[in-house]
Amino acid sequence: MKNRVLSVMMIFSFFSSLCYGIDPSGIIEKSDKKFIPDIFTYHMTLRTTSADGKIDVVEYKGKKKFMNNIMITLIPLSAKGQVNLKNRNVIWSYFPTSDSSVKQSYQAIILGTTVSYGDILALELSRDYNVESMMEISNLIQISSNYATNNTRTVPIGTNSYYLLTLIPKKGIDGYARGLIWINKGNLLPVKREYYAYSGLLVKSCEIKSISFDENGVVTDSEELFYEPLKKKQTLVTFSNIKILKDIPDTTFNPRSMKFFSGE
Repeated sequence: MKNRVLSVMMIFSFFSSLCYGIDPSGIIEKSDKKFIPDIFTYHMTLRTTSADGKIDVVEYKGKKKFMNNIMITLIPLSAKGQVNLKNRNVIWSYFPTSDSSVKQSYQAIILGTTVSYGDILALELSRDYNVESMMEISNLIQISSNYATNNTRTVPIGTNSYYLLTLIPKKGIDGYARGLIWINKGNLLPVKREYYAYSGLLVKSCEIKSISFDENGVVTDSEELFYEPLKKKQTLVTFSNIKILKDIPDTTFNPRSMKFFSGE
């Protein structure tokens, strides 16, 4: 399976030469702009389902301004008041029970879920990744696993055309070794992402289940389904109650201020 994944990725790079005249970096930047507002507040729910059917729920309220993002934990009660912050390229967590702050890795998994701190705090991929190659494809391949039999199958879904971009982290960014993102050519919205380790092993996939907009074309809510094949575990990430703002004070995203948001 490892060799198969590596071979597929080599083919992707080979066919990137088909995309003459298109700026790959511009494609992902435009996609980010359509999907992620610059400055907004939001509510986020992580609903994780394990292979045995166990369900865990985590809820946050957050504020995001350009590359900075802060989230305050609402549920579970055992973690209420914990604050997670992305300040430029550094991720922090504040724990009220010990009144202490620690740096987190982009890939550190949030307890009980399949998502990492980077997955939900570093929302705009164009800020953290460079485009290594790009190709155009006519259909989308979805990989799904059966929990009971552990069989993997591929089925084509949708009939639109897509940009398929291969991503590598920018210098100094603690991101995934390599990523793939499918972007709908018609509306430039993201459809699916896959993240790989240096070995070529698929670490995680993410399917964009839904994106809703208001009458002005501003996103109001979205759902993304993350799946971790090694653990046969999935997390549905729901953004809701998105409110666009003109500004948020920069002091909101100061690591020294995290403790003051813990009681909100």
